[in-house]
Amino acid sequence: MSQHEEEYKPKKLGKIILLAAIVITALFFISQIIFLLISGFSSNKDDVAFFAGNHYSIIREDDTYRLYDKKTQNVILDNVNGYYSNNAVYSYIKNEEEYVVINEQEEEYIIREIDPSNSQEKELFEKFTPLSK
Repeated sequence: MSQHEEEYKPKKLGKIILLAAIVITALFFISQIIFLLISGFSSNKDDVAFFAGNHYSIIREDDTYRLYDKKTQNVILDNVNGYYSNNAVYSYIKNEEEYVVINEQEEEYIIREIDPSNSQEKELFEKFTPLSK
């Protein structure tokens, strides 16, 4: 080998390593920018409580709470103001006019109107965890 060939190989290897470092650094910064953009434009949804093995959840969006079916992404109950769960058989979520009874084992729910004259409902609602805005 001539002396020129020996000097050429280390210079070429150095340029390849430098180029690889620049590409990796650029990819890193591009991924960070994408992450910041995605997190900056994400919605203001916060999960507050989960029911029936995370099938249903109360989500805070801006200044209101909603009960969602997480599998279908449908709103079950708007303007939720309280909930109660004994973590065994049934969970209860309410707003001003109606409440939802979730069967924790069957992962099914029923929507019922609030009856102001029903003393059993009143006793149940006293156990609820209130949600403040």
